[in-house]
Amino acid sequence: MEDIYNDGPQYLRDTTDISNHYGIKQTYSYSDDMLVHEMFVSLVSETILSSLCSVGSVFLVVFLITGSAPIGFVVMLSVGLVYLGLSALISLWDLTFNNVVVVHLIASLGLSVLYSAHIAHTYLLVEPPLELPVSRQRVWKSQVALSRMGSSMLHGIVAAAIAVIIAGVA
Repeated sequence: MEDIYNDGPQYLRDTTDISNHYGIKQTYSYSDDMLVHEMFVSLVSETILSSLCSVGSVFLVVFLITGSAPIGFVVMLSVGLVYLGLSALISLWDLTFNNVVVVHLIASLGLSVLYSAHIAHTYLLVEPPLELPVSRQRVWKSQVALSRMGSSMLHGIVAAAIAVIIAGVA
């Protein structure tokens, strides 16, 4: 089969029809090809569903922790944009959408949540100087939040590196 994304589902349907018509009842046909095709058939839809659920959960958790719906929305938006950008890179680089790519997407989703949530939480905790005009207070808070996140980001990077090393060995 040249085009696994288009021919794979048809192969599975044909095999299931033959098995149902000519096979023993209450049995399932097995073939290594079927496993490969089934993985590609279900992998894309399951990845999209779990990604949407993850981004929604990020909003809910950040909202519950910070008590700020706008901050929850900004974190959700930044995580969604990271995910969208990586999905575009998969297409641009002409990568095959397989288990390895999904693991990298999940790891990147986790890292983007980590960084975005920490920066947003620090932004909420920073008190701007009162002598600054209101228009400059947000910029000042953003700068301070980004500058204070150095140690937390380092911890996140080390934790992520350990997770990637463990995943690479497995």
